[in-house]
Amino acid sequence: MPLHSTVAPTVTVRDLSFSYSSSQNTLLSALSFSLLPGFTGIVGANGAGKTTLLQLLAGQLIPDAGLVEGVGDAVYCEQRTDDAPAGLQAFLDDWAADACELRGRLAIDTDFLFRWQTLSHGERKRAQIAHALWQAPSLLVIDEPTNHIDTSARALLLKNLQRFQGIGVIVSHDRELLDELCYQCLWLDSTHSHAYPGGFTQASEQRQADHHTAVAERDKLSRENKRLQRELVRRRTQAQSAHNSRSKKGLSRKDHDAKGKINMARNTDSKAGNQLRQLGGRLAQAGS
Repeated sequence: MPLHSTVAPTVTVRDLSFSYSSSQNTLLSALSFSLLPGFTGIVGANGAGKTTLLQLLAGQLIPDAGLVEGVGDAVYCEQRTDDAPAGLQAFLDDWAADACELRGRLAIDTDFLFRWQTLSHGERKRAQIAHALWQAPSLLVIDEPTNHIDTSARALLLKNLQRFQGIGVIVSHDRELLDELCYQCLWLDSTHSHAYPGGFTQASEQRQADHHTAVAERDKLSRENKRLQRELVRRRTQAQSAHNSRSKKGLSRKDHDAKGKINMARNTDSKAGNQLRQLGGRLAQAGS
């Protein structure tokens, strides 16, 4: 049956926001990013909303605002394996060549559903992932697939996830898995998200480099801000002094020569005033 999907289009997230009714705080606010075929790792601190974002992408939750565009059929593989996936028996009963090959690659026996309660977590996870891959969704969303599984099960999962041709999104604390699987990682916090190319290691290094660059730029702007403030004060003091010294008050009405010089000086002061305003604009820009 399934295993029919072609390469998926781009999934675009626009201004996505979400909060739980039990909380007064917005968990995710105005997130925007794009997902291409291949796997994207979602990275962030505990409580940043990683699992919630997965559920929003898969349609398990409805956002308060914003859109998720380009999603065709989506499959969500939750972290827990207490219950067998709905429709697992159809996969186990499928004797098409592709289904048989997939069961073989992930070491899935056809009696897994009957024995579900006695299966290990690793066996259940393999069955969950195999069933998801069998459906060949355009979007595959996976939460912590390698928690509490042995090395051999992890190797089987990785090898088969690497064969997936659609758009994949994964949350995992397994940094090596993210390195081996993902073409980009999306760093998430409540106010913004930023995608970096590569697996966890490459993306983390780029994120750190960007942070150092941003800190250096802020320091540079801070120094420029202080310099401009000093220059602004100096020029204002200079302009006020020039104005006071060139005032016509107290001059004889017949002293045309002196008044002419003051008029010329005021014209010069107006140019200085323009420079002063330009300086104020640069100061505002440096402080932004």
